[in-house]
This record gives sequence, C-alpha cells and structure tokens, in this order.
Amino acid sequence: MKILHKIAPLLTAVLIATSAVSATVASATETQDPGQWSSAPNTTDVVWSGTVDWSRRKNNNTSVYVKNASLYNSATISVYGANYSNPSGNISVSHNIYDYSQYHQTVGLTLPATYEREIYQFIRENGCYYAHIYFSGQASGRWSPDCAGSYDVLNP
Repeated sequence: MKILHKIAPLLTAVLIATSAVSATVASATETQDPGQWSSAPNTTDVVWSGTVDWSRRKNNNTSVYVKNASLYNSATISVYGANYSNPSGNISVSHNIYDYSQYHQTVGLTLPATYEREIYQFIRENGCYYAHIYFSGQASGRWSPDCAGSYDVLNP
C-alpha cells in the first residue's frame, strides 16, 4: 500500500503534464464548421484533471467514454449537448447547453476511482454537434466524445 501512495502523485503529474499537449491537439481539430466534419468517430482520448469543463465535437450516436485513472478519488461528471465550441475547446456554460437527462441521467454521475465507463446520452440524435462534459473532484483521467469500445454503462 505504501508503494501506491508514492506512485499516485507521480501518475497524476504525468497526466497533468500530457493534458496540455492533448488539449492543444484536440482544440485545433474540433473547431471546424459542423458541415465539414467526417462521420469518423471522435475517439481521441483527452486527459482531464480536477474540476474542468470542456466541449468536443461529437461525430456519431455512440456513448461518451470516460476513465478515472485516480487510485483513490471519485469524480462527479455531467454530460450535456452543445451547438458550438470556441477555438480553445471550451464553451460558455450559459449558452446553448442542453440537458438530455429525460432519457438517461447524465448530470451528477459518480465515477469511482479506477473505473472505465461509457455514458449513454442523446446528443447527436437531438441535433447537437458537441459533447459538453463537466468534471468535478480531485480525480483525473481520460475522456472522448465518441466511444470506441464496449464498457459497463455508468448511467443505465
């Protein structure tokens, strides 16, 4: 157990260091006009750490993928649909955010430490082009707007 306590801060530091590179790559490719997007899924994972909110283009009707890499901390996650994103990859939370919780609960979900899950939502089915996700807590991990595999569902 002592080794885990020593490794956890190192893993968190690596995730934080790579998040800036991932964010730059993601934001550079996700500000296109929705009419120019391909139908290829947007499955590139981006690192998140702590409390952040982010919008990324959603190219298909698959679930949103999330992974909590923290060994001890859970994260609270909310997923919304959005109509646009600014060049930094973030979106103003007060503009064009849509909650589709009437289909599946997508707000205030708890992702326990070390869990890897998919989140059901109806973003593209309802005409939105972006998945807007909000993470809160002390955890860190990865996420992508389009899910490439099959995982247990966080919000069945």
